[in-house]
Amino acid sequence: EPCMEVVQVHVSGQTISAVLYELACTLAKDGFVFGSVTAKETTDKDATRTTIVLHVATFVVVQGAPFYDAAGNVDLEKVKQYAAAHPTLDFLGWFKFRHNTPLNPSLREAAVSVSLQRLMGQRPCLFGLFVASSAPDAQSLNYDYRFFYSTLQDYRLAATLPIVSNLVSCSDAEYSDFGGTTSSPLLNYPTLISAEIPTKAVKELEEVHRALFSQAQQMVDEVQTGNERIRQLKAHLKKLRSSANPSDIATTL
Repeated sequence: EPCMEVVQVHVSGQTISAVLYELACTLAKDGFVFGSVTAKETTDKDATRTTIVLHVATFVVVQGAPFYDAAGNVDLEKVKQYAAAHPTLDFLGWFKFRHNTPLNPSLREAAVSVSLQRLMGQRPCLFGLFVASSAPDAQSLNYDYRFFYSTLQDYRLAATLPIVSNLVSCSDAEYSDFGGTTSSPLLNYPTLISAEIPTKAVKELEEVHRALFSQAQQMVDEVQTGNERIRQLKAHLKKLRSSANPSDIATTL
């Protein structure tokens, strides 16, 4: 029977957001991808299909010099160093961050993936490409990403559409165990979707709201009073300027 291998990439929206934030706030250029690998084999009347799923758990930025040279050869010791720092996770591949470039791998990036693929053996090597592009108005940046993989049987980088979770509306059940905390003693209560907020907390929050509203109203009143005073002074100055005797202005002021 013919055998077909399919590679899927699963990653959470939180993980994608975290790496984009990291790349936007630092001068990071590249790093490694860690997670886990699962495989499932299905058979029908025509063929047997093996689905290999790469579950991305984290993107780790490489500090200091790059882990590869101009020819795409990787520094094996640096790869081992970062892999040893994540003993509970599988080494899945690497990622690259660029500015204002096409969302396609370069020849050097392909060579780096080939070098890593040789180290990883039968496991697919993942490559994540992240690109920041200036918006037409030059006032903001657009971030985009794309994932590729290679195998020992075929070193060419093949594009794959990642399955990103938590980027769509979720049911209350998915958040039933979520408890948010804050440094504010008035707000430090479990925030459960289906839970009732304690009555005491509600009263305390209402008191805080009233106090803040009172302060805001006081500030508005002060601004309005100041504006009225300024209007009166402008009117008085205009009246004085229309006087025939300029010395009256100096005497009045």
